[in-house]
Amino acid sequence: MVKMKKKRKKIKNQILSTMQQATSLEINEQLQRLALEWNRGMEAAFADQTITFTQYNALRKIKEHQPLHQQQLSDLLSVTKGNVSQLIGRLEKANLVKTEKSGNVKHVTLTEAGELEVTRLHQTAVSADKEFLGHWTEEEQQVLNGLLKKALS
Repeated sequence: MVKMKKKRKKIKNQILSTMQQATSLEINEQLQRLALEWNRGMEAAFADQTITFTQYNALRKIKEHQPLHQQQLSDLLSVTKGNVSQLIGRLEKANLVKTEKSGNVKHVTLTEAGELEVTRLHQTAVSADKEFLGHWTEEEQQVLNGLLKKALS
């Protein structure tokens, strides 16, 4: 855990120093590293759970936007439609989501068990997220969030 914090602090310092005179390629590299480390931390936090962080995140997105079709979920998760299809299949087997076909479109919603799982694991996700960005001040987090939103708009 301490090793992860030191690594995150190092990445944060690299990002802040790089942003002062960075090219877009350098920024891209730093953002990729940050995302990779964040994902690793989240997956580690979910290692002892019944589902992975990726599965939890999919359930969370489904809950926020249900009913939604596979392409919408693919867009929300920034993964391919094929990945979403496999993910939905695993979640269906676990009785966490259900699908209904309407014409050529398959709509996905949470089951009662899926709703309970999202609620049960919410604090795990929040705690892991806070641990990852815990050494950042609230202002730094807001600045980073604002810059990322601006870059993606």
